[in-house]
Amino acid sequence: MAVESAKRPKEAKIVGKLFESGLLTEEAATDVLYELEISDAPLLDVLENKGLLTREVVQKLENIYGFKIKRIEETPLDEKALQLLSSDFIKQRRILPLALRGDKLLLGMVNPQDLSTVDDVRLITKTQVEPAMILSSDFSKYISGEINFKKKEETIFGKESQDSPNYIEPQLQKEAFVYTEDDSVVDLVDSIVEEAVLKRASDVHIEPYEDKIVLRYRIDGSLLKISEFPKSIGPAIVSRIKILSTLDISERRRPQDGRMHLEVANKDIDMRVSIMPCTQGEKVVLRIFDKKAVAMELEALGFPERELRTFKSILQKPYGMIFVTGPTGSGKSTTLYSALNLLNREDVNILTAEDPVEFYIPGITQSQVNPQINLTFATLLRSFLRQDPDIIMVGEIRDSETAEIAVRAAMTGHLVLSTLHTNDAASAFPRLMDMDVEPFLLASSTLCILAQRLVRKVCPECVREVPMPEDMKIALGISPGGFGFGPVGEVTYFEGTGCSACFGTGYKGRTVVPELLVVNDEIRSLVMSRAPSKEIKSAAIKGGMRTMRENGVDLIFKGITTPQEIVKKIFTEE
Repeated sequence: MAVESAKRPKEAKIVGKLFESGLLTEEAATDVLYELEISDAPLLDVLENKGLLTREVVQKLENIYGFKIKRIEETPLDEKALQLLSSDFIKQRRILPLALRGDKLLLGMVNPQDLSTVDDVRLITKTQVEPAMILSSDFSKYISGEINFKKKEETIFGKESQDSPNYIEPQLQKEAFVYTEDDSVVDLVDSIVEEAVLKRASDVHIEPYEDKIVLRYRIDGSLLKISEFPKSIGPAIVSRIKILSTLDISERRRPQDGRMHLEVANKDIDMRVSIMPCTQGEKVVLRIFDKKAVAMELEALGFPERELRTFKSILQKPYGMIFVTGPTGSGKSTTLYSALNLLNREDVNILTAEDPVEFYIPGITQSQVNPQINLTFATLLRSFLRQDPDIIMVGEIRDSETAEIAVRAAMTGHLVLSTLHTNDAASAFPRLMDMDVEPFLLASSTLCILAQRLVRKVCPECVREVPMPEDMKIALGISPGGFGFGPVGEVTYFEGTGCSACFGTGYKGRTVVPELLVVNDEIRSLVMSRAPSKEIKSAAIKGGMRTMRENGVDLIFKGITTPQEIVKKIFTEE
Protein backbone atom coordinates (compact mmCIF):
# COMPACT_ATOMS: atom_id res chain seq x y z
CA MET A 1 0.00 0.00 0.00
CA ALA A 2 1.35 3.42 -1.01
CA VAL A 3 1.06 5.83 1.92
CA GLU A 4 1.49 9.43 0.73
CA SER A 5 0.03 12.86 1.41
CA ALA A 6 0.89 16.11 -0.31
CA LYS A 7 -0.72 18.14 2.45
CA ARG A 8 0.55 16.32 5.59
CA PRO A 9 3.47 14.04 4.73
CA LYS A 10 4.70 13.56 8.34
CA GLU A 11 1.33 12.27 9.56
CA ALA A 12 1.04 10.09 6.45
CA LYS A 13 4.34 8.41 7.30
CA ILE A 14 3.07 7.70 10.82
CA VAL A 15 -0.10 6.13 9.36
CA GLY A 16 2.17 4.01 7.17
CA LYS A 17 4.08 2.77 10.22
CA LEU A 18 0.82 1.87 11.96
CA PHE A 19 -0.27 -0.06 8.85
CA GLU A 20 3.09 -1.85 8.57
CA SER A 21 2.87 -2.84 12.25
CA GLY A 22 -0.52 -4.45 11.61
CA LEU A 23 -2.31 -1.94 13.89
CA LEU A 24 -4.39 -0.50 11.02
CA THR A 25 -6.07 -2.34 8.15
CA GLU A 26 -5.58 -1.08 4.60
CA GLU A 27 -9.13 0.21 4.57
CA ALA A 28 -8.69 2.03 7.89
CA ALA A 29 -5.36 3.53 6.84
CA THR A 30 -6.89 4.77 3.57
CA ASP A 31 -9.80 6.29 5.47
CA VAL A 32 -7.45 8.10 7.88
CA LEU A 33 -5.31 9.44 5.01
CA TYR A 34 -8.39 10.81 3.27
CA GLU A 35 -9.48 12.57 6.48
CA LEU A 36 -6.03 14.13 6.88
CA GLU A 37 -6.31 15.57 3.35
CA ILE A 38 -9.74 17.18 3.81
CA SER A 39 -9.43 18.46 7.40
CA ASP A 40 -6.99 20.15 9.75
CA ALA A 41 -7.74 17.83 12.67
CA PRO A 42 -4.63 16.36 14.39
CA LEU A 43 -3.87 12.72 13.66
CA LEU A 44 -4.69 11.69 17.22
CA ASP A 45 -8.16 13.20 16.94
CA VAL A 46 -8.75 11.58 13.55
CA LEU A 47 -7.86 8.18 14.99
CA GLU A 48 -10.05 8.82 18.02
CA ASN A 49 -13.06 9.91 15.94
CA LYS A 50 -12.80 6.74 13.85
CA GLY A 51 -12.48 4.48 16.91
CA LEU A 52 -8.93 3.46 16.02
CA LEU A 53 -7.08 4.85 19.05
CA THR A 54 -6.60 1.53 20.82
CA ARG A 55 -4.14 0.92 23.64
CA GLU A 56 -1.74 -0.76 21.17
CA VAL A 57 -1.96 2.19 18.78
CA VAL A 58 -1.28 4.59 21.67
CA GLN A 59 1.83 2.63 22.71
CA LYS A 60 3.11 2.64 19.12
CA LEU A 61 2.49 6.37 18.76
CA GLU A 62 4.31 7.06 22.05
CA ASN A 63 7.36 5.29 20.61
CA ILE A 64 7.11 7.24 17.36
CA TYR A 65 6.52 10.68 18.92
CA GLY A 66 8.79 10.22 21.92
CA PHE A 67 6.03 11.57 24.21
CA LYS A 68 3.55 9.95 26.55
CA ILE A 69 -0.08 10.19 25.39
CA LYS A 70 -2.60 10.93 28.15
CA ARG A 71 -6.40 10.78 28.08
CA ILE A 72 -7.77 13.41 30.45
CA GLU A 73 -10.78 11.42 31.66
CA GLU A 74 -8.49 8.49 32.54
CA THR A 75 -5.99 10.65 34.46
CA PRO A 76 -6.31 11.06 38.27
CA LEU A 77 -6.93 14.62 39.40
CA ASP A 78 -3.83 16.32 40.82
CA GLU A 79 -4.97 19.78 41.93
CA LYS A 80 -1.50 20.53 43.24
CA ALA A 81 -0.33 20.42 39.64
CA LEU A 82 -3.45 21.92 38.09
CA GLN A 83 -3.36 25.08 40.21
CA LEU A 84 0.22 25.95 39.28
CA LEU A 85 -1.05 27.72 36.15
CA SER A 86 -3.98 30.10 35.66
CA SER A 87 -6.97 29.06 33.57
CA ASP A 88 -6.34 31.88 31.09
CA PHE A 89 -2.76 30.72 30.49
CA ILE A 90 -3.95 27.11 30.15
CA LYS A 91 -6.54 28.06 27.55
CA GLN A 92 -4.18 30.34 25.65
CA ARG A 93 -1.39 27.76 25.38
CA ARG A 94 -3.66 24.67 25.10
CA ILE A 95 -1.89 22.87 27.90
CA LEU A 96 -2.92 21.10 31.11
CA PRO A 97 -0.78 20.32 34.19
CA LEU A 98 -1.40 16.62 34.89
CA ALA A 99 0.82 15.57 37.79
CA LEU A 100 3.41 17.05 40.13
CA ARG A 101 5.94 14.76 41.78
CA GLY A 102 8.54 16.69 43.74
CA ASP A 103 9.93 19.24 41.32
CA LYS A 104 8.84 17.37 38.18
CA LEU A 105 5.69 18.49 36.37
CA LEU A 106 3.95 16.27 33.82
CA LEU A 107 2.47 18.79 31.37
CA GLY A 108 -0.24 17.74 28.92
CA MET A 109 0.12 19.61 25.63
CA VAL A 110 -1.88 19.57 22.41
CA ASN A 111 1.43 20.40 20.75
CA PRO A 112 4.23 18.99 22.95
CA GLN A 113 6.84 20.24 20.49
CA ASP A 114 6.06 23.86 21.46
CA LEU A 115 9.36 24.47 23.23
CA SER A 116 8.67 28.15 24.02
CA THR A 117 5.63 27.13 26.08
CA VAL A 118 7.68 24.46 27.86
CA ASP A 119 10.26 27.14 28.77
CA ASP A 120 7.58 29.56 29.98
CA VAL A 121 5.98 26.92 32.20
CA ARG A 122 9.39 25.98 33.60
CA LEU A 123 10.04 29.62 34.55
CA ILE A 124 6.59 30.14 36.05
CA THR A 125 6.43 26.94 38.09
CA LYS A 126 10.15 26.51 38.83
CA THR A 127 9.80 22.81 37.97
CA GLN A 128 11.34 20.36 35.55
CA VAL A 129 8.68 20.08 32.82
CA GLU A 130 8.01 16.73 31.13
CA PRO A 131 5.75 17.28 28.09
CA ALA A 132 3.01 14.75 27.34
CA MET A 133 0.59 14.67 24.41
CA ILE A 134 -3.15 15.16 24.90
CA LEU A 135 -5.92 15.12 22.32
CA SER A 136 -7.14 18.46 21.03
CA SER A 137 -10.72 17.15 21.34
CA ASP A 138 -10.13 16.06 24.94
CA PHE A 139 -8.71 19.48 25.80
CA SER A 140 -11.72 21.26 24.26
CA LYS A 141 -14.13 18.99 26.14
CA TYR A 142 -12.27 19.60 29.40
CA ILE A 143 -12.42 23.39 28.94
CA SER A 144 -16.15 23.20 28.14
CA GLY A 145 -16.78 20.93 31.14
CA GLU A 146 -17.88 17.87 29.13
CA ILE A 147 -15.17 15.64 30.61
CA ASN A 148 -13.22 15.75 33.86
CA PHE A 149 -10.33 14.08 35.57
CA LYS A 150 -10.89 11.05 37.76
CA LYS A 151 -12.18 11.63 41.30
CA LYS A 152 -10.41 14.27 43.35
CA GLU A 153 -7.65 12.78 45.46
CA GLU A 154 -5.78 15.76 46.82
CA THR A 155 -6.28 19.43 47.47
CA ILE A 156 -3.96 22.05 46.07
CA PHE A 157 -1.30 21.50 48.74
CA GLY A 158 -2.00 17.93 49.74
CA LYS A 159 -4.64 16.71 52.14
CA GLU A 160 -7.15 19.05 53.72
CA SER A 161 -5.86 20.73 56.84
CA GLN A 162 -7.83 22.07 59.74
CA ASP A 163 -5.17 24.75 60.25
CA SER A 164 -5.69 26.96 57.21
CA PRO A 165 -4.12 30.36 57.93
CA ASN A 166 -6.75 32.91 58.85
CA TYR A 167 -6.63 36.66 59.27
CA ILE A 168 -6.03 37.69 62.88
CA GLU A 169 -6.90 41.26 63.69
CA PRO A 170 -4.57 43.32 65.86
CA GLN A 171 -6.93 43.17 68.84
CA LEU A 172 -9.68 40.76 67.81
CA GLN A 173 -10.08 37.57 65.84
CA LYS A 174 -13.00 38.32 63.55
CA GLU A 175 -14.45 37.34 60.19
CA ALA A 176 -12.13 38.41 57.40
CA PHE A 177 -10.31 37.09 54.38
CA VAL A 178 -9.78 33.34 54.80
CA TYR A 179 -7.67 31.28 52.42
CA THR A 180 -8.82 27.68 52.09
CA GLU A 181 -6.43 25.11 50.68
CA ASP A 182 -8.77 23.99 47.90
CA ASP A 183 -9.04 27.47 46.40
CA SER A 184 -7.88 27.65 42.80
CA VAL A 185 -5.37 30.38 41.97
CA VAL A 186 -7.94 32.13 39.78
CA ASP A 187 -10.50 32.17 42.60
CA LEU A 188 -7.82 33.13 45.10
CA VAL A 189 -6.79 36.25 43.18
CA ASP A 190 -10.44 37.21 42.68
CA SER A 191 -11.07 36.74 46.41
CA ILE A 192 -8.04 38.84 47.38
CA VAL A 193 -9.28 41.76 45.26
CA GLU A 194 -12.92 41.37 46.30
CA GLU A 195 -12.04 41.32 49.99
CA ALA A 196 -9.83 44.39 49.50
CA VAL A 197 -12.73 46.29 47.93
CA LEU A 198 -15.12 45.25 50.69
CA LYS A 199 -12.63 46.41 53.30
CA ARG A 200 -12.15 49.78 51.57
CA ALA A 201 -8.46 49.08 50.89
CA SER A 202 -6.58 51.42 48.58
CA ASP A 203 -3.64 49.04 47.96
CA VAL A 204 -2.96 45.32 48.05
CA HIS A 205 0.55 44.07 48.87
CA ILE A 206 1.53 40.48 48.03
CA GLU A 207 4.99 39.99 49.49
CA PRO A 208 7.27 36.94 49.19
CA TYR A 209 9.41 35.89 52.13
CA GLU A 210 11.73 32.95 52.67
CA ASP A 211 9.01 30.53 53.79
CA LYS A 212 5.68 32.23 53.06
CA ILE A 213 3.68 34.78 51.09
CA VAL A 214 2.24 37.65 53.14
CA LEU A 215 -0.92 39.51 52.12
CA ARG A 216 -1.41 43.07 53.41
CA TYR A 217 -4.07 45.70 52.68
CA ARG A 218 -3.62 49.44 53.05
CA ILE A 219 -6.80 50.58 54.78
CA ASP A 220 -7.29 54.25 55.64
CA GLY A 221 -3.63 54.90 54.90
CA SER A 222 -2.16 52.19 57.14
CA LEU A 223 -0.97 48.71 56.15
CA LEU A 224 -2.75 45.82 57.86
CA LYS A 225 -1.61 42.19 57.65
CA ILE A 226 -4.46 40.02 56.42
CA SER A 227 -3.17 36.51 55.79
CA GLU A 228 -0.29 34.22 54.89
CA PHE A 229 -0.03 31.67 52.06
CA PRO A 230 2.36 28.80 51.36
CA LYS A 231 5.48 29.97 49.51
CA SER A 232 4.85 27.48 46.69
CA ILE A 233 1.72 29.27 45.47
CA GLY A 234 3.50 32.62 45.02
CA PRO A 235 4.60 32.15 41.37
CA ALA A 236 1.09 31.07 40.36
CA ILE A 237 -0.46 34.18 41.98
CA VAL A 238 2.04 36.46 40.23
CA SER A 239 1.47 34.71 36.88
CA ARG A 240 -2.30 35.09 37.20
CA ILE A 241 -1.93 38.82 37.88
CA LYS A 242 0.50 39.21 34.98
CA ILE A 243 -1.96 37.55 32.60
CA LEU A 244 -4.81 39.80 33.77
CA SER A 245 -2.52 42.83 33.31
CA THR A 246 -1.25 41.69 29.86
CA LEU A 247 2.32 41.64 31.20
CA ASP A 248 5.14 39.29 30.20
CA ILE A 249 4.77 36.20 32.39
CA SER A 250 8.22 34.92 31.43
CA GLU A 251 9.99 38.11 32.59
CA ARG A 252 11.00 37.75 36.25
CA ARG A 253 14.17 39.84 36.35
CA ARG A 254 12.84 43.34 35.65
CA PRO A 255 10.07 45.46 37.21
CA GLN A 256 6.82 45.59 35.25
CA ASP A 257 3.86 47.98 35.43
CA GLY A 258 0.39 47.52 34.02
CA ARG A 259 -3.32 47.84 34.62
CA MET A 260 -6.08 45.31 35.06
CA HIS A 261 -9.83 45.40 35.35
CA LEU A 262 -12.10 43.10 37.37
CA GLU A 263 -15.76 43.10 38.25
CA VAL A 264 -16.04 42.28 41.94
CA ALA A 265 -18.87 42.78 44.41
CA ASN A 266 -21.00 44.20 41.56
CA LYS A 267 -18.44 46.96 41.01
CA ASP A 268 -16.13 47.74 38.10
CA ILE A 269 -12.68 47.92 39.64
CA ASP A 270 -9.60 49.28 37.86
CA MET A 271 -6.20 48.47 39.31
CA ARG A 272 -2.71 49.77 38.67
CA VAL A 273 -0.29 46.85 38.89
CA SER A 274 3.35 47.06 39.93
CA ILE A 275 5.53 43.94 39.99
CA MET A 276 9.07 44.15 41.34
CA PRO A 277 11.69 41.39 41.56
CA CYS A 278 13.24 40.86 45.00
CA THR A 279 15.47 38.33 46.71
CA GLN A 280 12.62 35.93 47.52
CA GLY A 281 10.64 36.20 44.29
CA GLU A 282 8.40 38.97 42.95
CA LYS A 283 6.45 41.47 45.02
CA VAL A 284 3.09 42.67 43.71
CA VAL A 285 1.32 45.90 44.65
CA LEU A 286 -2.16 46.62 43.33
CA ARG A 287 -3.51 50.18 43.57
CA ILE A 288 -7.30 49.94 43.58
CA PHE A 289 -9.39 52.58 41.84
CA ASP A 290 -13.00 52.13 42.88
CA LYS A 291 -14.80 54.91 41.02
CA LYS A 292 -17.92 54.61 43.16
CA ALA A 293 -15.92 54.77 46.39
CA VAL A 294 -14.16 58.04 45.52
CA ALA A 295 -15.92 61.17 46.61
CA MET A 296 -16.21 63.48 43.63
CA GLU A 297 -17.82 66.27 45.64
CA LEU A 298 -15.59 68.67 47.54
CA GLU A 299 -18.10 68.73 50.39
CA ALA A 300 -17.62 64.99 50.93
CA LEU A 301 -13.85 65.27 51.43
CA GLY A 302 -14.16 66.80 54.88
CA PHE A 303 -12.92 70.37 54.26
CA PRO A 304 -13.82 72.86 57.03
CA GLU A 305 -16.59 75.20 55.96
CA ARG A 306 -14.33 78.25 55.85
CA GLU A 307 -11.67 76.67 53.60
CA LEU A 308 -14.30 74.98 51.45
CA ARG A 309 -16.16 78.23 50.77
CA THR A 310 -12.93 80.10 49.92
CA PHE A 311 -11.55 77.32 47.69
CA LYS A 312 -14.81 76.99 45.73
CA SER A 313 -14.91 80.74 45.12
CA ILE A 314 -11.32 80.70 43.79
CA LEU A 315 -12.21 77.83 41.43
CA GLN A 316 -14.67 80.15 39.72
CA LYS A 317 -11.89 82.54 38.63
CA PRO A 318 -11.49 82.66 34.83
CA TYR A 319 -7.70 82.28 34.85
CA GLY A 320 -4.77 81.77 37.18
CA MET A 321 -2.78 78.96 38.83
CA ILE A 322 -4.02 76.71 41.65
CA PHE A 323 -1.59 74.32 43.35
CA VAL A 324 -2.47 71.39 45.62
CA THR A 325 0.54 70.25 47.64
CA GLY A 326 1.44 67.43 49.98
CA PRO A 327 3.34 64.14 50.13
CA THR A 328 2.32 60.97 48.30
CA GLY A 329 -0.96 59.62 49.66
CA SER A 330 -2.27 62.94 50.94
CA GLY A 331 -5.32 62.99 48.64
CA LYS A 332 -4.09 65.59 46.15
CA SER A 333 -5.45 63.76 43.08
CA THR A 334 -8.84 63.22 44.72
CA THR A 335 -9.08 66.94 45.52
CA LEU A 336 -8.20 67.86 41.94
CA TYR A 337 -10.72 65.41 40.49
CA SER A 338 -13.40 66.80 42.81
CA ALA A 339 -12.52 70.34 41.72
CA LEU A 340 -12.73 69.36 38.04
CA ASN A 341 -16.06 67.66 38.70
CA LEU A 342 -17.35 70.97 40.09
CA LEU A 343 -16.06 72.89 37.04
CA ASN A 344 -17.22 70.34 34.47
CA ARG A 345 -19.92 71.99 32.34
CA GLU A 346 -20.93 71.81 28.70
CA ASP A 347 -19.71 75.33 28.00
CA VAL A 348 -16.09 74.76 29.09
CA ASN A 349 -13.26 72.77 27.52
CA ILE A 350 -11.26 70.88 30.19
CA LEU A 351 -8.04 69.06 29.32
CA THR A 352 -5.89 66.99 31.70
CA ALA A 353 -2.36 65.57 31.50
CA GLU A 354 -1.93 62.72 33.99
CA ASP A 355 0.49 59.96 34.92
CA PRO A 356 -1.48 57.76 35.02
CA VAL A 357 -5.15 58.55 34.37
CA GLU A 358 -6.66 57.25 37.61
CA PHE A 359 -10.34 58.05 37.12
CA TYR A 360 -12.24 58.82 33.97
CA ILE A 361 -14.65 61.76 34.10
CA PRO A 362 -17.23 62.04 31.29
CA GLY A 363 -17.04 65.40 29.52
CA ILE A 364 -13.33 65.92 30.17
CA THR A 365 -10.51 65.16 27.72
CA GLN A 366 -7.90 63.18 29.67
CA SER A 367 -4.43 62.31 28.35
CA GLN A 368 -1.74 60.09 29.83
CA VAL A 369 1.96 60.84 29.57
CA ASN A 370 4.22 58.26 27.95
CA PRO A 371 7.94 58.95 28.39
CA GLN A 372 8.84 56.08 26.07
CA ILE A 373 7.59 58.09 23.10
CA ASN A 374 8.63 61.44 24.61
CA LEU A 375 5.01 62.31 25.48
CA THR A 376 5.79 64.30 28.63
CA PHE A 377 3.78 66.78 30.67
CA ALA A 378 5.51 69.61 28.84
CA THR A 379 4.76 68.10 25.42
CA LEU A 380 1.10 67.63 26.28
CA LEU A 381 0.84 71.15 27.68
CA ARG A 382 2.12 72.66 24.45
CA SER A 383 -0.44 70.64 22.53
CA PHE A 384 -3.22 71.64 24.95
CA LEU A 385 -2.64 75.33 24.23
CA ARG A 386 -3.58 74.69 20.59
CA GLN A 387 -6.82 72.94 21.64
CA ASP A 388 -8.70 76.07 22.78
CA PRO A 389 -8.81 75.07 26.48
CA ASP A 390 -10.61 76.87 29.28
CA ILE A 391 -9.26 74.74 32.13
CA ILE A 392 -6.08 72.65 32.24
CA MET A 393 -5.09 70.12 34.87
CA VAL A 394 -1.45 68.97 35.06
CA GLY A 395 -1.01 65.85 37.19
CA GLU A 396 2.27 67.02 38.70
CA ILE A 397 4.85 69.76 38.22
CA ARG A 398 8.11 67.81 38.03
CA ASP A 399 10.52 69.95 36.06
CA SER A 400 11.26 73.54 35.11
CA GLU A 401 9.92 73.20 31.57
CA THR A 402 6.52 71.95 32.73
CA ALA A 403 6.39 74.56 35.50
CA GLU A 404 7.10 77.48 33.18
CA ILE A 405 4.61 76.40 30.51
CA ALA A 406 1.90 75.87 33.16
CA VAL A 407 2.50 79.23 34.81
CA ARG A 408 2.55 81.07 31.46
CA ALA A 409 -0.70 79.30 30.46
CA ALA A 410 -2.26 80.63 33.67
CA MET A 411 -1.20 84.16 32.68
CA THR A 412 -2.72 83.92 29.20
CA GLY A 413 -6.31 83.35 30.16
CA HIS A 414 -6.47 79.72 31.35
CA LEU A 415 -7.34 78.27 34.73
CA VAL A 416 -4.54 75.78 35.50
CA LEU A 417 -4.61 73.24 38.36
CA SER A 418 -1.65 71.09 39.38
CA THR A 419 0.12 69.35 42.26
CA LEU A 420 3.49 69.72 43.97
CA HIS A 421 5.35 67.78 46.63
CA THR A 422 5.92 70.26 49.48
CA ASN A 423 5.34 70.09 53.23
CA ASP A 424 3.19 73.20 53.51
CA ALA A 425 1.56 75.81 51.32
CA ALA A 426 4.22 78.53 51.63
CA SER A 427 7.03 76.14 50.61
CA ALA A 428 5.53 75.87 47.12
CA PHE A 429 6.98 79.23 46.08
CA PRO A 430 10.65 78.44 46.83
CA ARG A 431 10.14 75.00 45.29
CA LEU A 432 8.93 76.52 42.01
CA MET A 433 11.68 79.13 42.03
CA ASP A 434 14.19 76.26 42.40
CA MET A 435 12.75 75.06 39.08
CA ASP A 436 13.83 78.39 37.55
CA VAL A 437 10.32 79.84 37.37
CA GLU A 438 10.66 83.63 37.51
CA PRO A 439 9.25 85.17 40.74
CA PHE A 440 7.22 87.78 38.83
CA LEU A 441 5.48 84.98 36.89
CA LEU A 442 4.59 83.17 40.13
CA ALA A 443 3.44 86.31 41.89
CA SER A 444 1.16 87.41 39.08
CA SER A 445 -0.32 84.03 38.14
CA THR A 446 -0.84 82.10 41.41
CA LEU A 447 -4.33 82.33 42.92
CA CYS A 448 -3.92 80.00 45.89
CA ILE A 449 -1.97 77.04 47.26
CA LEU A 450 -3.80 74.28 49.08
CA ALA A 451 -1.62 72.05 51.26
CA GLN A 452 -3.30 69.02 52.78
CA ARG A 453 -2.93 65.75 54.66
CA LEU A 454 -5.28 62.84 55.24
CA VAL A 455 -5.90 61.61 58.77
CA ARG A 456 -7.94 58.65 59.96
CA LYS A 457 -11.30 59.26 61.59
CA VAL A 458 -12.37 57.71 64.88
CA CYS A 459 -14.57 54.65 64.35
CA PRO A 460 -18.13 55.65 65.36
CA GLU A 461 -18.97 52.07 66.39
CA CYS A 462 -16.46 51.79 69.24
CA VAL A 463 -15.78 55.41 70.20
CA ARG A 464 -15.05 56.39 73.80
CA GLU A 465 -14.01 59.58 75.59
CA VAL A 466 -10.66 59.56 77.40
CA PRO A 467 -8.53 62.19 79.19
CA MET A 468 -5.64 63.67 77.23
CA PRO A 469 -2.18 63.06 78.77
CA GLU A 470 -0.07 66.10 79.63
CA ASP A 471 2.68 65.15 77.16
CA MET A 472 0.11 65.03 74.37
CA LYS A 473 -1.12 68.52 75.30
CA ILE A 474 2.44 69.78 75.03
CA ALA A 475 2.95 68.03 71.69
CA LEU A 476 -0.22 69.60 70.33
CA GLY A 477 0.76 73.04 71.60
CA ILE A 478 -2.34 73.44 73.72
CA SER A 479 -1.70 76.21 76.27
CA PRO A 480 -3.95 78.64 78.12
CA GLY A 481 -5.77 80.51 75.40
CA GLY A 482 -4.00 78.52 72.71
CA PHE A 483 -6.04 77.99 69.53
CA GLY A 484 -9.03 79.57 71.29
CA PHE A 485 -9.71 76.59 73.52
CA GLY A 486 -9.31 78.39 76.83
CA PRO A 487 -7.19 77.40 79.83
CA VAL A 488 -5.75 73.95 80.07
CA GLY A 489 -7.50 71.80 82.60
CA GLU A 490 -9.14 68.43 82.19
CA VAL A 491 -8.92 68.00 78.40
CA THR A 492 -10.52 64.94 76.81
CA TYR A 493 -10.58 63.49 73.32
CA PHE A 494 -12.26 60.61 71.54
CA GLU A 495 -10.66 57.36 70.41
CA GLY A 496 -11.82 54.01 69.09
CA THR A 497 -11.31 50.88 71.16
CA GLY A 498 -11.30 48.52 68.15
CA CYS A 499 -14.20 46.50 66.77
CA SER A 500 -15.20 44.39 63.77
CA ALA A 501 -16.32 47.48 61.85
CA CYS A 502 -12.80 48.99 61.94
CA PHE A 503 -10.87 45.67 61.92
CA GLY A 504 -9.59 46.35 65.41
CA THR A 505 -7.80 49.60 64.52
CA GLY A 506 -10.14 52.12 66.16
CA TYR A 507 -10.34 54.11 62.92
CA LYS A 508 -12.76 54.07 60.03
CA GLY A 509 -12.47 56.37 57.02
CA ARG A 510 -10.29 59.43 56.49
CA THR A 511 -10.75 63.17 56.32
CA VAL A 512 -8.66 66.00 54.95
CA VAL A 513 -6.67 68.51 57.03
CA PRO A 514 -6.11 71.59 54.82
CA GLU A 515 -3.99 74.72 54.81
CA LEU A 516 -5.27 77.19 52.24
CA LEU A 517 -2.94 80.05 51.32
CA VAL A 518 -4.73 82.71 49.27
CA VAL A 519 -2.31 85.01 47.46
CA ASN A 520 -2.78 88.71 48.34
CA ASP A 521 -0.73 91.83 47.60
CA GLU A 522 1.63 91.36 50.56
CA ILE A 523 2.40 87.76 49.57
CA ARG A 524 2.98 88.83 45.96
CA SER A 525 5.56 91.35 47.16
CA LEU A 526 7.32 88.72 49.26
CA VAL A 527 7.40 86.28 46.35
CA MET A 528 8.79 88.99 44.05
CA SER A 529 11.60 89.61 46.55
CA ARG A 530 12.31 85.84 46.88
CA ALA A 531 11.44 85.87 50.59
CA PRO A 532 11.85 82.55 52.48
CA SER A 533 8.82 80.38 53.10
CA LYS A 534 8.65 81.29 56.82
CA GLU A 535 8.06 84.96 55.97
CA ILE A 536 5.45 84.04 53.37
CA LYS A 537 3.70 81.76 55.88
CA SER A 538 3.68 84.48 58.58
CA ALA A 539 2.15 86.95 56.12
CA ALA A 540 -0.50 84.41 55.12
CA ILE A 541 -1.41 83.78 58.78
CA LYS A 542 -1.75 87.52 59.33
CA GLY A 543 -4.04 87.56 56.31
CA GLY A 544 -6.33 84.95 57.91
CA MET A 545 -4.86 81.59 56.88
CA ARG A 546 -5.46 78.73 59.30
CA THR A 547 -2.55 76.31 59.41
CA MET A 548 -2.82 72.54 59.21
CA ARG A 549 -1.87 72.49 62.90
CA GLU A 550 -4.90 74.60 63.81
CA ASN A 551 -7.29 72.68 61.60
CA GLY A 552 -5.91 69.40 62.96
CA VAL A 553 -6.40 70.40 66.60
CA ASP A 554 -9.90 71.54 65.67
CA LEU A 555 -10.65 68.02 64.38
CA ILE A 556 -9.48 66.54 67.70
CA PHE A 557 -11.82 68.68 69.75
CA LYS A 558 -14.69 67.92 67.40
CA GLY A 559 -14.14 64.20 68.07
CA ILE A 560 -13.32 63.44 64.43
CA THR A 561 -9.74 62.22 64.88
CA THR A 562 -7.18 61.57 67.62
CA PRO A 563 -4.11 63.48 68.83
CA GLN A 564 -1.94 60.56 67.77
CA GLU A 565 -3.05 60.93 64.15
CA ILE A 566 -2.42 64.66 64.07
CA VAL A 567 1.03 64.34 65.65
CA LYS A 568 1.93 61.52 63.26
CA LYS A 569 0.70 63.11 60.03
CA ILE A 570 1.25 66.83 60.60
CA PHE A 571 3.41 67.79 63.55
CA THR A 572 6.33 65.61 62.55
CA GLU A 573 6.60 67.64 59.34
CA GLU A 574 6.30 71.15 60.80
